[in-house]
Amino acid sequence: MKLLTIIVDATGALHIEATRAPDLRRREISAQTGSADLIFAAVPPLGQSAEQLVAEFGVEIGARMPVDADTVRRIAVWRVHVKPRLQRVTRTICKRLLRKLRLRRAAPIPDPAH
Repeated sequence: MKLLTIIVDATGALHIEATRAPDLRRREISAQTGSADLIFAAVPPLGQSAEQLVAEFGVEIGARMPVDADTVRRIAVWRVHVKPRLQRVTRTICKRLLRKLRLRRAAPIPDPAH
């Protein structure tokens, strides 16, 4: 299973990748540039792959250029942790509401003409 990994190298460049070993990748980048910081690593939400998240990040961050590491971290936390939970809670609330509405509609509606 690959993790969504965000690394900032010595030049300030962001590396947003799907990798099985985030710290090993950080070491590789550090060897190339002098230093690197792993600023985010997480398992993707259920039903999404790390590669899908990397592609979505490319689009979202490309629209916000230039960005700093803190902005990228906030976007990552939103996409990986907050947004999926909000969607799940919203679905649950909507399902419960629909169930309640169906129970009320099950009763016969009086016809005003009679």
